[in-house]
Amino acid sequence: MSPNSIKCCASLDLTPIKAGKRIWSHSPTSASSTLNSDDDIYYSSKYSPPPAIFRRLGKKVEELEHYIDQLEASARDTRLKHAEELQMCQEPIDELQSTVDFQTTMLDHMGKEVERLEADNDCLRMENLEVIEHHILEHLSLT
Repeated sequence: MSPNSIKCCASLDLTPIKAGKRIWSHSPTSASSTLNSDDDIYYSSKYSPPPAIFRRLGKKVEELEHYIDQLEASARDTRLKHAEELQMCQEPIDELQSTVDFQTTMLDHMGKEVERLEADNDCLRMENLEVIEHHILEHLSLT
């Protein structure tokens, strides 16, 4: 046995029970177990109920488990709150995106329409030049 150990003839039962909770129990046994520690304390089987240190540790463990449960509940609430906020922010973004998509489609359509009108305008200019040229030639031939 190492010099830095606690020798116990009693064992701690850390069996998990409902909802991940643990309870401390002190049951005397005939076999001894060794717990590593910096203290050289010897406990014998005469302790029943458990020594005060085990009761205090048990209470601290219960307090810590309760605190952990509170933190987990708080984290869960925070995640839900952030998910709701994200969803609320996402809806206007989706609306804006659909507006941008619609306007992009309209601009593409208008751009194609402008190209078509420019082509028609060029054709009409050519026709007008031909008509003007024809009228000038006709006028010159009459004179």
